[in-house]
Amino acid sequence: MDSGVRLQFTARFAAAAAWWVLVALALARVAISGRHAAGLVVLALTVAAVAAPSIERVQRRIPRGAAAPIVVLVGLLIVGTLATFGAQDLGAQRDELLDALPARIDGLADDDWRVFLTDLDASERLASALDGLPARVLTGTQSGPDAVQRTAEYLLVAFLAIYALLGGGDLVRRLLRLASPEHGARWWPAVRGAALRAGRYLGRTTAAATVGGVAAWAVANALDLPGPAALGLWVAIWSIVPFIGAPVGYAPLVLLAGVEGPIALASAVLVGLAWVVLDWMLQRFAARDAVAPGALLTAVALAIGLELGWLTGALSALFVACFALALIEERGRIPTEPTKAVSVALPPSEHQDSPDTIAGPEPAPGFAGGTSGRTMAGTSGTTMGGTAGGTMGGTVLDGIAPRSGVLGVAVAVAVVGGLSVLGAASPVPARVVLGLAVGVALHQVVDLLTRHSPIPRRVAVGIVVATLLCGAALFAALALPSVIDNTRDLTADLPAVIDDVGTLPVIGDRLSESGFLEDVESFVDDLPAQATSNPSVLGRAADSLGDGLSAAFWVLLIAVGAMADGPRVVRTGLSALPESRRLRAGEILRTAYDVVGRYAAGSLAIAAMAGAFIFVAALVLGIPLAALCAVWAMVWNFVPQIGGFVGGGPFLLLALTQGATTALIAAIAFVVYWQIENRVVQPVITSKAVDLSPFVAMTAVLLGAAAFGVVGAVLATPFVGAAKALFESTRPPAV
Repeated sequence: MDSGVRLQFTARFAAAAAWWVLVALALARVAISGRHAAGLVVLALTVAAVAAPSIERVQRRIPRGAAAPIVVLVGLLIVGTLATFGAQDLGAQRDELLDALPARIDGLADDDWRVFLTDLDASERLASALDGLPARVLTGTQSGPDAVQRTAEYLLVAFLAIYALLGGGDLVRRLLRLASPEHGARWWPAVRGAALRAGRYLGRTTAAATVGGVAAWAVANALDLPGPAALGLWVAIWSIVPFIGAPVGYAPLVLLAGVEGPIALASAVLVGLAWVVLDWMLQRFAARDAVAPGALLTAVALAIGLELGWLTGALSALFVACFALALIEERGRIPTEPTKAVSVALPPSEHQDSPDTIAGPEPAPGFAGGTSGRTMAGTSGTTMGGTAGGTMGGTVLDGIAPRSGVLGVAVAVAVVGGLSVLGAASPVPARVVLGLAVGVALHQVVDLLTRHSPIPRRVAVGIVVATLLCGAALFAALALPSVIDNTRDLTADLPAVIDDVGTLPVIGDRLSESGFLEDVESFVDDLPAQATSNPSVLGRAADSLGDGLSAAFWVLLIAVGAMADGPRVVRTGLSALPESRRLRAGEILRTAYDVVGRYAAGSLAIAAMAGAFIFVAALVLGIPLAALCAVWAMVWNFVPQIGGFVGGGPFLLLALTQGATTALIAAIAFVVYWQIENRVVQPVITSKAVDLSPFVAMTAVLLGAAAFGVVGAVLATPFVGAAKALFESTRPPAV
């Protein structure tokens, strides 16, 4: 007896499928090319949601048609006034800095730095870099025509927000009814409630952030710190992030105050502590009767928004995150309709003398058309033929219901639009994933602290972060002076080092005969002149340094957010799933967390051990730039298989500068350590976490590096290990 189900496609179904595919492709093209316009629409919806609570209060006295334009235009006037004031202050601080810079360069005590900066034309290059700074900070561009265009776009956004406030509700209600005539009316209160809650939170948070920024500007002016407007803007942006935003925002102000003197430092620390406490209270007030996105979602939204559209993009991305979170919470309050019984007529068989009726849930409408046989009522005519013996014939698909086509197109366009947004914000997804991985690794320590002590989770997170930052600061304070001294000594001793390399056995003569050593010496001699005469060299170096610091900052911020709010975000995500799937989804997440967490924590421990070995060995053998070699080895140690070898390269090369004997000792010590790490330490700490063969792990690393660069190489192994663990958890136990 053949119990399989065979699908039969008619020409009508093929034509309908081709039509919906063409519609999806056309709308996807519109979504990609109209990304900027879509961003303006989202910004207008954000402004409308933020203004809605104020309009609710104002319309008690005047009609809504007048209240909406008044509130939006007054808000636009306030924002424009603050922006103009901030731009003027930024321009004044820029001019003051450029006027004082030549005198400060001439007053440097170090002759080498003074000559280097003078030859570099540091004053003119800094003036070129700061040209258009106020417009770039406020609008994201320094071009005059682009700034004018942005201003016109902001006016357009204001009018779109007014239209959304006056007629947007009816439009959304009609779209919901069009998408689902049965459920659209029940979804409208949830959508409206989510928008109001997201706007309420965002309005309160931005108001509190504005107060914090103005207060920071006043404190910076009172302490006579450089760039008070920039400091105020920085504090305002980071005051939006719960829990970790206030300390991050006030950190530059405290550092600059420390340069001014102990009185200024003490004043800045007291004001910063007061703002941290006040910001915590304001965040609790902002989440009351609204929504609480938490540190993780806020940090991710800001990272994506700042990359896509600077300040306005960050505001829009945060609104989208708050709206999605509020909609998930509102979804549980949607009333459900009772399940309707459906009669399924069964033909008589050899075991049945009369038809039976089987009750079941009403199927959703889908494909239309079919033949006679076993007919299911309520399925728009979809049929399955059958025989008296119980064998099932084919299911004839004779068309696509409009609702199914619209749903499929909507999903396809949403996926394409999401991928387009992620492509535009290309550095952010890698930073987010890496930050989540670091957060999962450090979360093991947080769990350890909270499990064996009555310390609250956020206090434990603060302890872990403070320990890491203090350790990094101590390492920098101890290592940076030696790095500077070693760099100067290495530059002075480089000709003698090159001569010593030429005397090495076996390879010394070959290097000398090939002219390689002369080329290296010539390149080193010409490097300062190339750096000062070619602005692009320093520009690329500055860009690389800035990108690296920015990436490290965002990774740390997202990691802290994951430690603080990760469990709550997971619970919220699980609550959005049907109840029948929550248990399985929770098991999948728990398995992935265990595998990735153990692997990441073990990798952190091994990387720290490798960095400590390189640092100690370099100090004992007198190898220069010990701190940089240690950091290089620690970073590359996260890459499986080949990372340890690459990480030891600078250590071995710099060992040559101390002579052949030192280089030989360094090579032997490194090879011994590398073998111990690969054959003893890694199998115990990380290999058991992922349980992958060396071939599979190496293949995963290569594919990850090819697809996503260094970040892909680092994260490929734990993700493949998690996938293997999930696959094995679904397999039935062996008998």
